[in-house]
Amino acid sequence: MRRVVVDADVLLSWFDPADGPGRAMRGEYEAGALAVVAPRTILADALALLAQRPGWTPERLERAAVELERLRLDLQDPAPTAVARYVGRGLPAHRAAYPALAAGLDLRLHTLDAELARVAGALAATP
Repeated sequence: MRRVVVDADVLLSWFDPADGPGRAMRGEYEAGALAVVAPRTILADALALLAQRPGWTPERLERAAVELERLRLDLQDPAPTAVARYVGRGLPAHRAAYPALAAGLDLRLHTLDAELARVAGALAATP
C-alpha cells in the first residue's frame, strides 16, 4: 500500500465533481490502495478554505465537516523542530506542518500549492 501526506487543497480536490487527479486519488484511498497521513490541522485548514468560497454558509460548512471526518485520515502531529525548519523557510506554521510531517515520515507530500511545493522541494508531488 502506498502512503502519502496530503494538504488541505488536495483533500478538497477529492470532492471535485470533475474526474480529475483528486478524484482518482480518493478512489485509490477508498479502494484501500492508498494510506493518507496528514497533520491534525487538515480538517480545520480545509474548512477555512471552503469558508473563503462564495455560498459557504455555516450550515454547509458543518455538513462538509461531517464528510471530512468520515474519511478517517491518519492524523498526526509533526515534530516541532521539523515545523520550525519550514517556518524558517518562510511558510506559515499551519502550512509548514505538511512538509514537516512528510519529512518526518519519509513520505511524499501531495500539494496543489506552488509555494508549498517549492519550499518542500523533493518531498513534493502533485496528485
